[in-house]
Amino acid sequence: MSNDNGKTVLALFAGIAAGVALGVLLAPEKGEETRTKITDSANKISNDLREKVLEGINKIRAKKDEYAQSTSDLADEILS
Repeated sequence: MSNDNGKTVLALFAGIAAGVALGVLLAPEKGEETRTKITDSANKISNDLREKVLEGINKIRAKKDEYAQSTSDLADEILS
């Protein structure tokens, strides 16, 4: 994931979190219900963000392995 894509995803999640928090805080509900909704929303956003980070890490690992294999193949070709 490029740096710009990472910033975009982070900004998106921050916007979603802010929108959810404002919506929940402005809704006419009891304090406990509001806190539960905020906690649930925060957990969902956290899980979504964790999933995106893991996807990015897996893509980086795959590219690393691909480049390592390409480099190894090229070295073998040069040495033979």
